[in-house]
Amino acid sequence: MRRVVASGLLVGLLALTACGADDPKLERAEPRQWAKKVCGAIGPMSKELTELQQSVSTTIDQAADVDTKKRELVTLFTEGEKLTNEALREVERAGVPDVDNGRVIADSFVKALISTRDSFEQGRLAIEKLPTDDSTQFDSGVVTAFEDMSEKNNESTSAFAEVKAPELDQAFSELPECNSPR
Repeated sequence: MRRVVASGLLVGLLALTACGADDPKLERAEPRQWAKKVCGAIGPMSKELTELQQSVSTTIDQAADVDTKKRELVTLFTEGEKLTNEALREVERAGVPDVDNGRVIADSFVKALISTRDSFEQGRLAIEKLPTDDSTQFDSGVVTAFEDMSEKNNESTSAFAEVKAPELDQAFSELPECNSPR
């Protein structure tokens, strides 16, 4: 059960982070160029998180003790925070796409990444607090941490449904950086 929840959450986080900035000093960027920069920031993060999640899942599945599971989950969430921060900086540097509601769209991407980063931090802090002397209690705490993280991320994705930009949709669907297997 925990593994299913963990895998589902990570997939949700990766999907969530497939998305930039609201600074008046930033230049407006041509839609394809903006999408390329955003995907160039998100793609490597998604790939690294997927690889790390697979490695952590394998280690946790084979772990005989709760301390190892805890250490692996803390590592996953710490790295998630770091990778999301790196992607966030790159997405902010991408500027604002030169489309209707470009500033709103860029801001939505930035807010989603901030929410994802904060979710990783929230998960890490929750796992760090869990006692390791009772594996059932630990597993239950892990499930709760993942559910809380998932809820937080679901809230931030709702903003994307409200914003439409055909030029960006086309760029995201056509650019190889945005469609490479992760």
